[in-house]
Amino acid sequence: MTTDTENTQHTGLNILIIDDHASDLKITARAFEKAAVKNSVESCLSAETALQMLIERSGGLEENEDRLPDLILADIKMPRMDGIEFLEQIKNNAFLKQIPVIMFTSSKNKQDVKRSYRLGASGFIQKPVEYDVLAGYIEVFNRYWTQLNQLQRDRSCSTK
Repeated sequence: MTTDTENTQHTGLNILIIDDHASDLKITARAFEKAAVKNSVESCLSAETALQMLIERSGGLEENEDRLPDLILADIKMPRMDGIEFLEQIKNNAFLKQIPVIMFTSSKNKQDVKRSYRLGASGFIQKPVEYDVLAGYIEVFNRYWTQLNQLQRDRSCSTK
């Protein structure tokens, strides 16, 4: 027996990863590259840079939404603007608030988890130390976001 998800071609997502550690960005991007679903991955080393880029790309116009990522993975512990402040800025921006933001961090602080969800995070994933575990997380992440979850910005869906 086949299911609809087995018969559907799943295309990758445009993902923005924000982390102030270049090595973490590289490892995470590599895990996405090796995943079964191929995503377009872009990275930023600071939340400030990422926020400015997203604001410029949106241009304050709904028709520019195709220039924005489908979802964002953001670290919490970053200098100047941390991931929580970034999340708050995104969710308070009329043209960016629909983008799912997943906190992807080494933080084990329960308050970070609570605060992230309270501010509108779509998920909270603790970064694993081992690459094989990370690769497994990425496969599950891909399956959820490309097969199970219907993204609000998915322009391939029409309403009749």
